[in-house]
Amino acid sequence: AQMAKNAKSPGTFPNVHPSYKPFGPGFGIHVFRNIIATAGLRMFCTPCTALLETVTGKSNTLTQVGGDFAGNVCAACLSAPVHQLYGFTVTTPELAALGANEKKERMIQFLKDQYLETKDGRTRLSSVVPR
Repeated sequence: AQMAKNAKSPGTFPNVHPSYKPFGPGFGIHVFRNIIATAGLRMFCTPCTALLETVTGKSNTLTQVGGDFAGNVCAACLSAPVHQLYGFTVTTPELAALGANEKKERMIQFLKDQYLETKDGRTRLSSVVPR
């Protein structure tokens, strides 16, 4: 991500974090995203399969694959904001100089900018969220 940012904005990262060192900016967020995705898969696939079996009245390989697919989509929707936050964290070098509270505020503001919109004094989910 840092190399891509440097390609777009040369000099953003004078020293790109080496790939052989797994710990660095965003490591905790990356692990959290993977936990959400894995837990989501384990928690959503079975209920989605049961729902498809109830709706179709059949239990076969097709309903199992459909349930697994629906469970994967649910897990992806849950982990997407965390993945975007990871990308923001590793490509925003000024976060390293901020204190914990300031960093948290910047990350929350980033998520608000991505997922919320305010029109006529009302804040709601952005119209681009379903994409």
